[in-house]
Amino acid sequence: MDSLPDEILHNIFAGLEDQMPLDKWQLYGARLDHRGSAALRNLCLVCRQFRRIAQPLLYRTIVIEGRRRAKNIGTLLLRTFVENPQLAEQVRAVSLTDCVKLSEQVEILGKDATKALVRSAMDKLDIPPALKRMMKRHIASSGFAALILAYMPHVQVVDCTIGDRTKILPWLLSASPDAGRPLGWLQRDRKVEVSHDEDDDEAQEGNDFFDDEYYVTKKEEYDFSDEEPYVVDYGEVLSMEEYQQKGISKDTFANYRFANLTEIRIRAVENPGAIEDAWTIEPLLLNPTLKILRTFGTAWYGEELDNLIWPEHKNYSLEYFDLMESYIDAEGLKTILTCCLKLNGISIRLPDEERQLTVNYEMGYGEEEECILNFDDFGDVLRKHGQDLEKFDLNTFFFESYRTY
Repeated sequence: MDSLPDEILHNIFAGLEDQMPLDKWQLYGARLDHRGSAALRNLCLVCRQFRRIAQPLLYRTIVIEGRRRAKNIGTLLLRTFVENPQLAEQVRAVSLTDCVKLSEQVEILGKDATKALVRSAMDKLDIPPALKRMMKRHIASSGFAALILAYMPHVQVVDCTIGDRTKILPWLLSASPDAGRPLGWLQRDRKVEVSHDEDDDEAQEGNDFFDDEYYVTKKEEYDFSDEEPYVVDYGEVLSMEEYQQKGISKDTFANYRFANLTEIRIRAVENPGAIEDAWTIEPLLLNPTLKILRTFGTAWYGEELDNLIWPEHKNYSLEYFDLMESYIDAEGLKTILTCCLKLNGISIRLPDEERQLTVNYEMGYGEEEECILNFDDFGDVLRKHGQDLEKFDLNTFFFESYRTY
């Protein structure tokens, strides 16, 4: 019996491709059914024709977020892409988690093999030098998501949970020379003044909130160094030029531009009830091709708006901004509308009382800052800056009434 034409088999196999439904995207995990992708893996083993057709479909949509043993899947996927980078070129949509401790990610291959894998993966990347240096320094604490994603030059949709330790992924997804090496951005707890006086070096080093651009004093359990020049030397003080350089010496980097990326769905928090400041994901607004940004668990109000690194940046590509389980006041709305000049839609769902508030360090360590809604101020902002909006959705159902007036 003659085999079926490739076109017919492709149409049949395409129905088995993994899916990333928009409905309840913030609740991925065990809710998704991965039997289709499992069937595609089995079809790859049947014959060469099936493998030729099924393999691109298997890698076109990859969902790691929420799967059992995600820590092992991420490590094995990285190894696959390092050994066969052409497979990563097939990826168009991916759902990742960046919340896996490195000590867990090394379990399946062992520490030495994982270190060799990461070094090999780094060496093969074509990315800005400053970003590569930062990857080498923080890969031990940030997970492998950014490293995996860097091998997907044609990706169109990225879904990821970043938690409270991610430093690399937002910068990578900015895909912009304007990101440079932002002073202050890597410090995620709060932004502080950094002295340039050598006499203050010792005082800065003793400050729990010093800028990570200047010092790293605590080694990770797995720093990948083994006394080799693999990471920037901990405690090393570099010149101001080193910190400020953008690291962009040419127009295109194969593993950095993401020319086809149009949608990012990002869960900024891992733990239920947690919150992350807006400047955690601020680099995403630098992306020149992004059209849809969906965020979960961010705060756009109060003191944290003063900590934005690029407050004057203008985005001319973003068309829709979805803020789910996020705090935002009128000033935060103004910040978004004056930054994203081509927005035609914005959706906001305020959180319930279980979600944490941001901490205002000027009020004292551990002091939470209330998010107060003034709907008159919202109206003023919309009339002045939101005239081009075609859709504005504000859901306050779960928000505590005493915070509004």
